[in-house]
Amino acid sequence: MKFYILSMLLLLTGIANATNYYVDASTTATVQNGGATTPWKTLNQVYSNMSLFNPGDVISFKKGLTYTGQLTVNRSGSAGSPITFNSYGTGAAPVFSGTGSRINNVIYVFNRNYLVFDGL
Repeated sequence: MKFYILSMLLLLTGIANATNYYVDASTTATVQNGGATTPWKTLNQVYSNMSLFNPGDVISFKKGLTYTGQLTVNRSGSAGSPITFNSYGTGAAPVFSGTGSRINNVIYVFNRNYLVFDGL
């Protein structure tokens, strides 16, 4: 019984600590830290901050905008708490567009688990 209660507390703690990050290609915020009012602007900024992502976190891209470059996802979620990439706002789904001739994959995921891509 103690093991069950401890397991549930650890699971709930992980969910409670989940963070929502935002990306808005049109932002003019002078500070860009992934917050709702200070979103990241580029895929490169998302990648540069990938080490912050933990199971249960959500990375949301603003709808109706285009994001250029490549995003390599090098983090995994967990069975009960995937890392989710989705969209927010109104309008068409975000557009992801590679640049140059060297990009084979706009969003690259290799050997990672428990990721959700929803509405992109």
